[in-house]
Amino acid sequence: SFLSVSIQEQILFARHLSLMAKAGMSILDSVNLLREQARSRSMKVILGEVGKAISNGQFLSVALEPYKRVFGELFINIVRIGENSGTLSENLIYLAEELTKKRQLRSKVVGAMVYPAIIMVGVVGVVSFLVFFLFPKILPVFETLNVKLPLSTRILIGFADFATEYTISIILAALALGVVFWAILRIRKARWWFHRFLLAVPVLGGMVRSVNMASFCRTLAILLRSGSKIIESIGTTSNTLENLVYRDALVTAGESIRKGGQLS
Repeated sequence: SFLSVSIQEQILFARHLSLMAKAGMSILDSVNLLREQARSRSMKVILGEVGKAISNGQFLSVALEPYKRVFGELFINIVRIGENSGTLSENLIYLAEELTKKRQLRSKVVGAMVYPAIIMVGVVGVVSFLVFFLFPKILPVFETLNVKLPLSTRILIGFADFATEYTISIILAALALGVVFWAILRIRKARWWFHRFLLAVPVLGGMVRSVNMASFCRTLAILLRSGSKIIESIGTTSNTLENLVYRDALVTAGESIRKGGQLS
């Protein structure tokens, strides 16, 4: 449960294993050699167990199956298809290329979110400084004036007084709401509606659609390129998508194809 392998490590593993398989090395010798060269402890542990499974007669895809949470379903299916079709070396290269594109896409998404995150942190910091440090010092001046203050000023004074007096309660309430929100999202139906809401949010919705469509097209393409059947490819692709709306849509499309329909 605590093992974790970065995308970069998965890319190197796929590329190096492909080169060794193409050079004629056995899978067991290749895995053992890659275990010795692995930098992270998680990769050493995983490849050690994978090597033991292979030495007991299991296929590489079967040996990787217990680590589906680490490598993902796409990784294991591509390996399985390559083993069954005798094109393991080529499929591992396809997989390394896809993982590289996935890493680049993730970097672009993170880069696009950095500026809004900085702005949000700055706004929260400025507002917190005004409410908790500046306003308590200057608002008493307004309260001593014998004039009726504007509604916006009175609201600001009330908010500052409330925030100053109940600071601990506000923080605890925010933490509680965060925990409740996290617990609600553990329910699949609630998570589906949240993902549906994200698609409707301006700007963010466009980014979510673009990321999911890019992942869908590339994942389906690499599976078909590796020799997987269209029905199996649709099922695997749906499991690789994060957004449940797209995932359920692909499940429905897969059922339609299974009954004789076309992907389009």
